[in-house]
Amino acid sequence: ASQACSTSANVPESMYLKPVTSSDICCIIDVLQTKKATGYDEVPAKFIKQCKNTLAHHLAESFNDSLQRGAFPDALKLAVIIPVPKKGNLTNIENFRPIALLTIFSKIFEKLLAQQLLDFLNKHHLITECQHGFRKNRSTETAATAMIQNIMDHLNNGKTVYGIFFDILGR
Repeated sequence: ASQACSTSANVPESMYLKPVTSSDICCIIDVLQTKKATGYDEVPAKFIKQCKNTLAHHLAESFNDSLQRGAFPDALKLAVIIPVPKKGNLTNIENFRPIALLTIFSKIFEKLLAQQLLDFLNKHHLITECQHGFRKNRSTETAATAMIQNIMDHLNNGKTVYGIFFDILGR
């Protein structure tokens, strides 16, 4: 079935960030990938997982202080930038892409904020059903399937279908 890709939401003027709990932090720590590179502080996720019960309360206090002040801590804004080769001539800088290695604490805080933002967007129906990127159980495959289904529905109803596809190269 064809669907409109718009929202008809009644949105409050503000989004309030709830205080985070030790339990919230433990849930995020539990799913951290331990094989990822560390940030500038060289604190590995494996260490955080081993110390989560001790750290969770202190992290919750620190993150809640940041939320109350409305400021993302400067120390969590730092990253190590690593050039990763894409393809082609490796003497050409254009054939590399930058990867930012963040501290594990930055990743935890960002996941907490992203979780609250997504909860708000879902609660107020601000994400259209046509949105597939950055959504649970959605992917490029589900987007392609939905597009093909939409095309087939229109063709089966005797309508003409046009498509315009383009790739935007970011610089």
